[in-house]
Amino acid sequence: MADTAVRKRLGPRLLSAPMGLLDGRSAVVTGAGRGIGRDIALCLASEGARVVVNDVGVTLGGEGTEEDPAAQVCKEIEAAGGTCQVIVDAEGGGLPA
Repeated sequence: MADTAVRKRLGPRLLSAPMGLLDGRSAVVTGAGRGIGRDIALCLASEGARVVVNDVGVTLGGEGTEEDPAAQVCKEIEAAGGTCQVIVDAEGGGLPA
């Protein structure tokens, strides 16, 4: 089970639990590229949730950057066996087809 791999990597206290608290559920986390939002996204994934990550990827001053922190968080979740999708903005760009 893929969710078990996420719990082993991101939530070691759940090793004995056969299911995560959020198995079969989805969660949307805004601002999930960095800081508290990132940790919340990783925690939700460790409990078995499918995570939708949203982050505009700008600096604290509002300037755009070359970095894509939302994609990095998704890669981390997927590398641990979880399910993640990135949505960048409602104007296009990162919306799924």
